[in-house]
Amino acid sequence: ECRGTGYRGRVGIYELLTATEATRELVMARASSGRIVESALRSGDLALLRVDAMEKVRAGLTTLDEALQTTRA
Repeated sequence: ECRGTGYRGRVGIYELLTATEATRELVMARASSGRIVESALRSGDLALLRVDAMEKVRAGLTTLDEALQTTRA
């Protein structure tokens, strides 16, 4: 059922932290999660949930409203 949205089914949105040597070193050093995230964002090793949702909107797989509602901060 599309419930009047024009979309049917489900599409996953994902947040992914790539386990690099730099990330491993920060984890082993017991760095804060904020520091790990900051480092991963700078190096491009973290794909954020909202960014993935917006890519799905651009691809026509979901609506902007649904993406924003699902990834509310």
